[in-house]
Amino acid sequence: MKIIHIIPKEKFTAGYIDYFKINFPQYDHVFIVIGDYTEFDIVNRENIKFLVNDSELKKKNNLTLLESADKIIISGLFHVKYTFAFLPRHIQKKTFIHFWGADYSSYNSCGASLKKYLGKEITRRCINKCAGIINLIDGEYEEICAIFPNDKLHFVAPMLGSPRKRQDFSKFHSQYDDDIIRITLGNSATSTNRHLDAFEYIKDCLPANYILSCPLSYGDNAYRTEVIEKGNEIFGSHFVPITEFMPMDDYIQHLANCDVGVYFSTRQQGMGNITKMLDLGKTVYILDNTSMWDFFKERGYILRTMKEFKLEGIRLLTPEEKTINTHPDRINNYLRKAIELWKEVLEAKV
Repeated sequence: MKIIHIIPKEKFTAGYIDYFKINFPQYDHVFIVIGDYTEFDIVNRENIKFLVNDSELKKKNNLTLLESADKIIISGLFHVKYTFAFLPRHIQKKTFIHFWGADYSSYNSCGASLKKYLGKEITRRCINKCAGIINLIDGEYEEICAIFPNDKLHFVAPMLGSPRKRQDFSKFHSQYDDDIIRITLGNSATSTNRHLDAFEYIKDCLPANYILSCPLSYGDNAYRTEVIEKGNEIFGSHFVPITEFMPMDDYIQHLANCDVGVYFSTRQQGMGNITKMLDLGKTVYILDNTSMWDFFKERGYILRTMKEFKLEGIRLLTPEEKTINTHPDRINNYLRKAIELWKEVLEAKV
């Protein structure tokens, strides 16, 4: 069976390609990457095609390639929606849309923006024309339906990285032995992290000795500047913005050095960061009215709510709670489950 994947060139792209090449070699995978050519660190470079932009999908040779597929998966319906919405019907009806989160949640409210309204209507057309929907976690399909009512075939399948680069979190330990509480907040310089709201929420609940770091190495430059200015204004020398991209091991070591993770997003975001913090035995605070809360609680993780942060300040996990969160079976069981979830997608009839 020939599966064509269409995915933007992002930090997740190499891991996505590796994941399917290694876990599902029985399929004939072709990867169309939207973006400039990049020397990805992947298991092999077979069947990878780069397009400068998504409009190139309309070229005759690329349409022929899409027509040859038994199934197409668009992972991340961002700008590609403007092309997919007007592709031939026989291509659309064998295409599954793998939503990342921001590619649908940003249309929850369009205000007076004509650009946003048009984007919403194009997204609606894509959903109506596609074969089915794939979400990253449970609960997101219902969120999509609240914005774009539909009765499409739908699946849940996570975005996992390369099996070749699976991390052993047991080798990472804090490099500090002092009474400073180190907090990391958010995962990127994107407004859906809601840094400014989080700052106001936690500013009066912090201990005397703390460092508050914010990973801001990618995202929106103007928003990054706003977060840094506000962070410095509220927290002064306690605030440490991280603006340079770190190699993965260095970034995990940064998380291992932290005691607490705070994630104030109202939608699924920063799942990789949250999972890493939990697997490292760290205390994580998130909103309890989100699909992320349900996702982690259903898997047996122990988290704290932002309401608890407000009422009692920081309460670190007990040793017993850390043991529950870091049990190796939890990770291995989820990895096995993820393969089963993707099998359902790949074997679904169109």
